[in-house]
Amino acid sequence: MKNIRWILISVTLRRASTFGDGRNLGSRFLRHCLPPLRSDARGGGQSAPSPAVDPNASYVLRFAGLPPSRPAGASPRRGSAAYVLYDGEGLEIRSGASPCPVRAGSLEANLEASYRALLGGLRDASRAGVRHVEVQGDNREVVAQMLDRGAAPPDGTARPLYDEAVGILEPSSPRRGGMKTHRVTLISPGKNGACRKRAAAAIDAMVAAAAATTATDPDPPSPVAACKSATLTSPPPAPAPSWGKAPTGTALLSAEIDRDATYVLRWDGGVRNNPSSCAGAGYCILHAESGAEVRSGYEYLGMGGTARTSNEAEYIALCLGLEGARRAGVRKLNLEGDSELVVRQIEGTYACKSKRLRPLRRRAMGLLQGGGADGAGTVPFDIWGIRHIPREKNGRADELANMAMDLMNTWSSDR
Repeated sequence: MKNIRWILISVTLRRASTFGDGRNLGSRFLRHCLPPLRSDARGGGQSAPSPAVDPNASYVLRFAGLPPSRPAGASPRRGSAAYVLYDGEGLEIRSGASPCPVRAGSLEANLEASYRALLGGLRDASRAGVRHVEVQGDNREVVAQMLDRGAAPPDGTARPLYDEAVGILEPSSPRRGGMKTHRVTLISPGKNGACRKRAAAAIDAMVAAAAATTATDPDPPSPVAACKSATLTSPPPAPAPSWGKAPTGTALLSAEIDRDATYVLRWDGGVRNNPSSCAGAGYCILHAESGAEVRSGYEYLGMGGTARTSNEAEYIALCLGLEGARRAGVRKLNLEGDSELVVRQIEGTYACKSKRLRPLRRRAMGLLQGGGADGAGTVPFDIWGIRHIPREKNGRADELANMAMDLMNTWSSDR
């Protein structure tokens, strides 16, 4: 009689699928009322997926990849990748985080790590039965490429990852288990803090595991073995995603600063329709030897409708980066920017004649040399230098400046 009762309930709810949202109501009712399928001890039974995924529902997949942070003697270079899958109510369904090998330069490594995070999340979501997904990431280049607004990655380590990700997302793909519908959205690093923290925790766990092994074992295992052991570390719990404008003040798990090491500050300022109130400034601080990004940030410069020139945006970005380096405790700093005017004025080759730029140059020099009438600081950097680089090498700072203009927001990794 009990089995007959369950059959009648099931048939009734299936018939209700023709009325409004009856199908979802029926599936939810059965999922909560019927006992779950149990695995047979002899391997002949089936087990229900936990947590259950509704193939008719929409989910949000967030991903983040961090550039490599290479400890002394570690090879090859390893970045980290993380993803979190949320349901429509903002509850976490699945997640993953792990160090990942990268075989390219610093900018290409950041792109590859982001693609590995995206592909890991898509594979997991596809296996779980997700068929409708919104992909959200903070890597501007990856998002543009997935939206077909930017050129596909050139032949290299990122290209096969890109091709497989497109194969899963495209509804017309012959790949089994691909998505039926999808959309791709750019979000701020602050809004993507849960993924970034997990990616940072994964690489920190790898470094800690390698250090502990070196201290106790005279013949330490390879970095690949250390990487596998690090993936067993449980990441910190992720909060539900916050919808709307990205919050300010969301901090990342920042890397420790070695006061004896040399770091590189790259900055960039941008203005749309120069001069304009749509202006942004971005910067990133890299470890000079490993190329790992240790601090970054951006600022929207159009608050209050103030019009900025491109040179003003460049100087403001430089000052933001110098302030970030000071807060972090950096003592040896190389400055690299693609604005020849700012570089030549800071090094003294060009005179600064603009009344709008003079206060900004004084601020920058005060931050570099200490003291200053504007109270920039009292302790100068121990060593600093500046040089001009081509725009192609300043992609990360340019990405952050554009993110400030796109999101009309301000963010820093250490605040």
